[in-house]
Amino acid sequence: MRTKVITVNNEPLPDWKIHKVSKESVYLKGIFNFKNKYSVQTTTGDISANNDKISIPLLDPHAIDKHKHKYRYVHIGLVQAYVRPVEYSGVNGSISLFLKDKRLFDFNDTF
Repeated sequence: MRTKVITVNNEPLPDWKIHKVSKESVYLKGIFNFKNKYSVQTTTGDISANNDKISIPLLDPHAIDKHKHKYRYVHIGLVQAYVRPVEYSGVNGSISLFLKDKRLFDFNDTF
């Protein structure tokens, strides 16, 4: 696999990456929290520019099911979304990103 360095105005673009987040920075573990299980999941992927609209699951349903069978609820402490603009990839266009929870139906307060 070959890597191509993309430049704008003869300067290379920064190497954008998702920031690594430790469990301790998201979940403050107390002295008596023996039963709590903490997990960090990172998923990456590419999306074709041919799609007009696409739904991307940010959380793996199998990973959630694996953790929730021992507990009454699962708390999601942090979700990060990272989008690289396509104009830096040599494509004449841009992106529009809307991150939402599909269980919520009223989005009037979000705009």
